[in-house]
Order: sequence, then C-alpha cells, then structure tokens
Amino acid sequence: MPYYGVLGIPPEWAYKLMPLTGSVDIFLGLLVLRKPIRAALLYMALWGLWTALLRPLAGEQFWETIERAPNYLVPAAFLAVRGLPAVWRDWRGWLR
Repeated sequence: MPYYGVLGIPPEWAYKLMPLTGSVDIFLGLLVLRKPIRAALLYMALWGLWTALLRPLAGEQFWETIERAPNYLVPAAFLAVRGLPAVWRDWRGWLR
C-alpha cells in the first residue's frame, strides 16, 4: 500500500488497482514472449523503473531500486536488441 500512497491513492482504491496492475504486467510479459512489440517493451522498462523508484519515495532504502534493476533493465535490453525505430509506425509491431 505505501507505493500507491506515494501517489495519493487511498488504500481502498489500491486494493482494487493491485490486481489490475498485476494483470497488465503478466499480460505484457506473455505478449512480448510471443511477439516482442517495441511499445510494450518500452512500457515495461519505464513501468519497472518507475515502480522501483517508488520504493525510496515510500521510505525504503535506495538499494531496493538497485535490487529491482532486472525489472526495468531486462525489458530495456530486449528493446535495445530489437532496435529503436525511427518512425512511430515501427513502434506498433502488432499491425504488420
């Protein structure tokens, strides 16, 4: 709950949002295993970084952010291997 509290989200809402945010994480993880869509990888890297940075903001040690580096660095590495596109059309890999 403290991570949602950093954003001003009350515990009642946090309990309702946790299954949704977890489901999105699992869905995207399975999706990029099937097809490594660049937009999904970018979202996963930024979301992983954001959630790791929330830990010190919620009162935990900064090392918690470092410990969770795989949560944002693995999708970032996959994105780097996949390559950054030059045009928006190439971010949306599912439409080709």
